[in-house]
Amino acid sequence: PGEKDRFDVHVTSSSASQQQLPSLLSVINGELAKLDKDILEKSSIANVTTEQVEGRAYKLIDFYLPGMIGFSLIGSAVFGVAFLFFNLRETLVLKRLYASPVKRLNIIFAETFARVIFQIVTVVILILFGKFLYGFTLANGFITFLEMIVVCLLALIVFMGAGFIISSVAKNQNVIPIYSNLFMFPQYFLSGTFFPKGALPKSFQWLVEILPLTALNDALRKISFEGAGLLAASKQIGILAIWGVLVYLIAARVFKWE
Repeated sequence: PGEKDRFDVHVTSSSASQQQLPSLLSVINGELAKLDKDILEKSSIANVTTEQVEGRAYKLIDFYLPGMIGFSLIGSAVFGVAFLFFNLRETLVLKRLYASPVKRLNIIFAETFARVIFQIVTVVILILFGKFLYGFTLANGFITFLEMIVVCLLALIVFMGAGFIISSVAKNQNVIPIYSNLFMFPQYFLSGTFFPKGALPKSFQWLVEILPLTALNDALRKISFEGAGLLAASKQIGILAIWGVLVYLIAARVFKWE
């Protein structure tokens, strides 16, 4: 065939994939050479061209800000709920509320709703602070912002459930920080909060992946930088949902009103 009958193979790559590009071109050219040998004798069946597209720059703030959000949410949720409900029970406020005609679910919801609002406002401030002062990446703009809030809300509910459990099993206020830190500190170091979790030994990776703080951090980074939607982060959301079910099943069994 003539020149006009050739195929055009156009390869588009980003600046982040330059190490893999030669391997890909080698495979493509190898396959084309086989076709040339089988079909044509002198001319090539296709022209191969490449184009490099500049990738999105990955800044330090894109790694650290999701970790800071996770650090803030787990600390404030666990400590805040644990101390709040322990004090309410110790001062017999919960007992008096329990004896009132108000539904128990409404009592718990009312006490925690204000904290949820406060923490979500904190998340909003952190995201805006990172965006406008440090250039934090919101891949899809306002949609990404809303998706991050949804994931944070789910994680906050899970962490508050842990606070309910701790407030119920604690015998006095002195042990609340101990129980809380036993739940939180391992996740600070294992969940990629401030250090990449990929640096951990492979034998730990299975444990790292199922931690709720890992799910939150990974989901926030996928949504914010990669532009992944909630469906693309379904694995992380599913892990958080499973933790939520487990945590509240335990909380329902151990929660005390007096």
